[in-house]
Amino acid sequence: MKEIIELIGITLGRRKTRHSKITFVNTVSQELMDKGIQVQLQQKSSLGYKITNLLIGDMNSRNILVAGYDTASAMMIPNYKYRPMNMKQNLFQEKMNILLHAALLIPAICMVFVMKNFICFSVLLKTISVLLLLVSAAMAVYGVLMPTARFNYSRNSIALSIAYACAQKNMRGCGCVFLDYAAETYIGMQQMLKYFDSDADNKTFYVLDALASGEEVFVCSTSDLAGKAKEAAKLLNARYTVLPSLENTPLSMYKHCIYVVSGTMENGQITVYGSRTKQDYKVEAERAEAIAERLAEIIS
Repeated sequence: MKEIIELIGITLGRRKTRHSKITFVNTVSQELMDKGIQVQLQQKSSLGYKITNLLIGDMNSRNILVAGYDTASAMMIPNYKYRPMNMKQNLFQEKMNILLHAALLIPAICMVFVMKNFICFSVLLKTISVLLLLVSAAMAVYGVLMPTARFNYSRNSIALSIAYACAQKNMRGCGCVFLDYAAETYIGMQQMLKYFDSDADNKTFYVLDALASGEEVFVCSTSDLAGKAKEAAKLLNARYTVLPSLENTPLSMYKHCIYVVSGTMENGQITVYGSRTKQDYKVEAERAEAIAERLAEIIS
């Protein structure tokens, strides 16, 4: 498990640009195919996004293990909290993050007008103006590129590492899907469900999210799988959590789903701290390894 975490969390730790995603897909695909495991690509264009979901194993399997593989832009919202079971809040925060990145362009735009009179400035003022121009240009580049954080263990390298460890076992009766565009949106998940079409209602999806650290591991599920989810929670040393409503949660997209995530219960909501920031370097490797081993037993 350590080697997998090093590969996905460090070597391939940034998976936001098209090039970095292709590198990730090619690397893990080759490793899996070398083990004789079937790999397919689901490639779609939707709302201007070019989505590449990675389909591993037998997609006719009754059980499907799911984890997002892309990484998100660094979050500029102060004291950011990710709430896996609150889709509306997550999407709102994404819009705010885009606006905050866009605001970084304002100083550069202002400097363009200031520099019109550059020739008339004193030597000192010219020096200051050039320095301000360079700083504002750097801010503008950052705002346009919206780069990912250096480490992305919580969102979603550790959950992906667990799914990858399970995929390597080539579990009987279980396929795996690594989702593109899952860190900032739900588009990759929607495209996966379109791939399965009506057959999605006949499958049980096990979704892994934000499993790097956190006080507790939580297991949520659609109502029909409550019994199975409670058993899974015991094996995973997790807390089975009954949601007041599936509306506004990722579970609402599935007919049969068990969702595994770690974090802290705050005001009745599962909350993940530190993701998409400089603080997202914490990982409980032993817990992740235990989850991978027990999850393989639960699903296969």
